[in-house]
Amino acid sequence: MISRTRLVMALGLLVIIAFALACTKEVEVVKEVEVIKEVEVIKEVEVIKEVEVVKEVEVIKEVEVAVEASMDPTIMGVTPPSFIWDGPTPTKFNEAPMLAELVKQGKLPPVEERLPKNPLVTRVTGAIGEYGGTWRMIDFCGSHGDTIYMHHDQVIALDLDDETAGPALAASWEASADWRNWTIHLREGMRWSDGAPFTVDDFMFAVKDVAQNTELNPNKRDGALSGLGGNSGVAAHRGVGDIVRVDDYTFRYEFDNPAPNFPVDYAHTVWWGYSSTGWRGGGYSTFMPAHFLKQFHADFVDKAELDKMVADAGFDTWMQLFRSKAKLPQSPIMGAWMIVDDTVGYSVWERNPYYYKVDPEGNQLPYVDRISYDCGEDKEIINLKAMAGEADFHHSADFNKYPVFIKSAAKGNYSAITPKPGIILVLSYNQDYEGSDGESWGDDEIQRLMQSRDFRIAVSLSIDKQEVTDTFLFGWGKPQNMSFYPGTIFYDRVENTRNLYTVQDLDRSNELLDKIGLAERDADGWRMRSDGQGRLDLILHNTSFSSGGFESDELIEGVNQYPRGVGLNSKVELIESQEWNSFLGANKIMMGGPFGFAQGRLPSLPDHHWGRKMLTWVITGGREGRAPTDPLLTRLFELATASGKLPYADRGDMYVEMYDILAEEQYVTGINYGAPLQNSFSIAKNNFKNINAPGWISRYYNGAYAAVRPEQFYFEGGLNDEGF
Repeated sequence: MISRTRLVMALGLLVIIAFALACTKEVEVVKEVEVIKEVEVIKEVEVIKEVEVVKEVEVIKEVEVAVEASMDPTIMGVTPPSFIWDGPTPTKFNEAPMLAELVKQGKLPPVEERLPKNPLVTRVTGAIGEYGGTWRMIDFCGSHGDTIYMHHDQVIALDLDDETAGPALAASWEASADWRNWTIHLREGMRWSDGAPFTVDDFMFAVKDVAQNTELNPNKRDGALSGLGGNSGVAAHRGVGDIVRVDDYTFRYEFDNPAPNFPVDYAHTVWWGYSSTGWRGGGYSTFMPAHFLKQFHADFVDKAELDKMVADAGFDTWMQLFRSKAKLPQSPIMGAWMIVDDTVGYSVWERNPYYYKVDPEGNQLPYVDRISYDCGEDKEIINLKAMAGEADFHHSADFNKYPVFIKSAAKGNYSAITPKPGIILVLSYNQDYEGSDGESWGDDEIQRLMQSRDFRIAVSLSIDKQEVTDTFLFGWGKPQNMSFYPGTIFYDRVENTRNLYTVQDLDRSNELLDKIGLAERDADGWRMRSDGQGRLDLILHNTSFSSGGFESDELIEGVNQYPRGVGLNSKVELIESQEWNSFLGANKIMMGGPFGFAQGRLPSLPDHHWGRKMLTWVITGGREGRAPTDPLLTRLFELATASGKLPYADRGDMYVEMYDILAEEQYVTGINYGAPLQNSFSIAKNNFKNINAPGWISRYYNGAYAAVRPEQFYFEGGLNDEGF
């Protein structure tokens, strides 16, 4: 009885103490944050004192705060900033009023039935957006709009850091132990914009029936089964192997070689999915709408019926018909907006009702209702329209007009966006320039010079790159060779070669040119050919600015004056942008530039600017084109092949060697890095939000502004500044 009484008394005393602690002064609670670390230590050693009990209660409060912070829907809710959402998937979904009205009219199924079972939840840049509005864009009068950047319908997506692979159309993926086989799991229940199911069949069709069809692509697309082929530098020969269907939502790439870095390589090179067929001529893609395109494919249609369709469309072959249909806006899409009016120069896009992404609050994306295009006949008119405020977001504004854009910002009600550039300004030298053994043309002397290291170095040393930076690039950036861009893990390892030959040295340039047989000059001071065939005439090729070229004619002519200063009679020849790819395909380029090349985490291999035959040789597995004859070019390909079998973090020695070779040999001469050139300078209206994610890198292979997810852009108030 006595012990029970004592127990009751003891319990009573504890209650009194607990009550007293609960009434502790407010000032003690204020110190909550200051004792967190100490609390954890005390709890670990289980010291039992009155004050420690108070601290333990405070820890619980802090945990609650941390949980609340993790629910922040913005990219700043995590460190480093990221679009990848790690919170719960919403269970209730909302949709745009324009779609809700269609559901009410019975023209669309409810939003829950239009989304996949596991929609992709994506963070937003600054805030949960508002539905509505028309996003005005300006493009050339011969264009349907900026399809590849708008859609970015990738299977796996790169995050803001341009390094981390995240989910997109694929919900998840895994590799075999030897890294050769990669299994991709698609989201179940996704649909094309016309409501048809999106399944593994669309990937199988793209590889088996298109990329590997020898009528559509005769021996050209060996590396395309995963879309990792083409003019993609180091990634040009990825994707060799086979594709295997597992079930409706699962397939497997079976590569000939180990591919431990496949998800990042895949996302890095193939930011766009089906929407890329426009600039691929409708010939292939990672996936394609099988249900739509089979009606134009000889393997699936009665010959007489197909022949009639070919004739009615004005084509000669079914392949031409197929390629014409395998482009936007002809077919359904997986992107955020679909083209509803394909009037050239004035296209109109509206939201895709089956888009598979939502924000963390369950709002189906995109926020913006529609995109409407206006056009300009040339770059100058487009610039004037943009400066006048006629575009809500004007991508890749011309950097040579930067001061004028800034001066007009207040009047146009816009501001400038300048992400970190992933593109470097360069000159290139065609290592595959034809000699006299060419099929229809050739020049042995020009071929010799393009393949001469001393010639390339002499040209580089003739250029005052700092003067180019100050005169044409407003002092933005600095001279350097192609390299890793700042922030990549191997950046500091190429400091010496990054700056090699970047300082003008006219004496050394003249000495090298004399040494290679170009010492003799004519009466006007121009250097003579070494083969006795008269004056040496060189051509610097580029696209004309007015037709869509990225660099101003003044910049091109300005850079061209420097080789002329050491006696090289170099002249500029500008090609219309619409003819540029055909020109490169014919291997007619001599010296090229200045234009932007992608650089960064993957060193470049010869592409169609400076090694067209070698590129073809790689893509076709040696059946076509020409193997490199320069041992160091051979070494580049060997390193690229070997590095692809290693995780990216283990590729450092190989990639450093590749960048060193590129700089020391000057196959490509770097002029400037850091100026926000093509893809890296845009303007946006002040009421257009979620547009400028901190730290994002803009280049070619991450889809430029697609990297910041345009589907989560929105208008403050739901309308543009014109009220619609």
